Amino acid sequence: MPTPQQPSLIVRQKSPQNIEFPFASLSDWLIPTELFFVRNHFSSPDLDARDWRLRVGGAVERPIELDLDSIKAMRSTTFTAVVECAGNGRVYYEPPKEGLQWQNGAVGNAAWTGVLRKQIAHQLPKCEGRNGLMGVSLIRPLVLKEER
Repeated sequence: MPTPQQPSLIVRQKSPQNIEFPFASLSDWLIPTELFFVRNHFSSPDLDARDWRLRVGGAVERPIELDLDSIKAMRSTTFTAVVECAGNGRVYYEPPKEGLQWQNGAVGNAAWTGVLRKQIAHQLPKCEGRNGLMGVSLIRPLVLKEER
């Protein structure tokens, strides 16, 4: 949560949680984690890090499963990148558009740290014919409107 010196976040939706950074208060080129915008299409899952597992399967010789401690033990990489919601600035559209009425704060620049996907792939047994990786994570079906 923001400290008294920090600006208040703008709640665009309570459930699922969608929160905007007050862009006018931008004072540095990196947005602190506690002020970074939050964009959700669904409720956040209630996860226990001790039970969480990353399962890698599909076109592999043998699927693998890694717990969070195994992943944290791998070498991490940090890089700086901008993340922006496609609806950022929607409140200014003419004619008005459907959806959350984001102003300018559904964007942020941050230093991200984690394990590269290729490090996870190196845990997999070699698979004949494998020439690349494809990442997909769909835990719920997403039904789009017909006109999309």
